[in-house]
Amino acid sequence: MFSSISNYCSPKKVLASYLSKSLAEFFCVDPERVETNLIHDAKVVLNEIEIKQRRIGGLLVSGVVNQIEFSWVWDAASLITDVTLTIKGVSIYLNIVNEEDAGETKSPETKQPSEFAESS
Repeated sequence: MFSSISNYCSPKKVLASYLSKSLAEFFCVDPERVETNLIHDAKVVLNEIEIKQRRIGGLLVSGVVNQIEFSWVWDAASLITDVTLTIKGVSIYLNIVNEEDAGETKSPETKQPSEFAESS
């Protein structure tokens, strides 16, 4: 009986759900892509996080972060020390939108990072 409950209420799933909801304003985080190891490695890793699209003036900004890792060290008094946040592989996409298209965000032209290098 308790084993079936623990499948739905594991600390990993609770933490993954909490992180997904906490970051939802800026990122699309799939709870299934959250890796945790709270005892041995003392870290939480988020993989392939989509940056939510935002309009800033005449630009639509979106992107992807390959990995965010939050790690720490447990000391002898069971306190958390040496906290580290590592962000790897950020890709930002900018779309120029005309003022007439202010209400629409359907299909602006998107340049991938490799295209910027080629057009310079």
